[in-house]
Amino acid sequence: MLEFVWGTEGPKVELEGLREVGGMIVEKYGLGDVTVIFVDDARITKLNREFLGRDFPTDVLAFDLRDPSPEGPSGEVYVCLERAEEQAQEF
Repeated sequence: MLEFVWGTEGPKVELEGLREVGGMIVEKYGLGDVTVIFVDDARITKLNREFLGRDFPTDVLAFDLRDPSPEGPSGEVYVCLERAEEQAQEF
C-alpha cells in the first residue's frame, strides 16, 4: 500500500500520477507499506542532520524499514516540496 501524508502547509501536489507510478513501483518490487511524507525545510534539515550528519535541507530522504520479516512497513520517503521544486527547475 502507498500512503501520502502532509506534514507541511506547503503547496499540494497532484497525487493521482504519484499514486499510479508509486503503486507500480511498490508492486514490481514486492514492497509492503510505503509512506510518502511531505515536509518543510526545517523538518527535512532535522532528519538529514539526525540520520546523515548533514546540517542542510535536501529534496528527498528515503528510509528502508524492512526487517527480516515480510510483515510491516517497507519504507518511508520524506519529500521537501520547496527543495524538490528547486531541483526540478535546475534539471
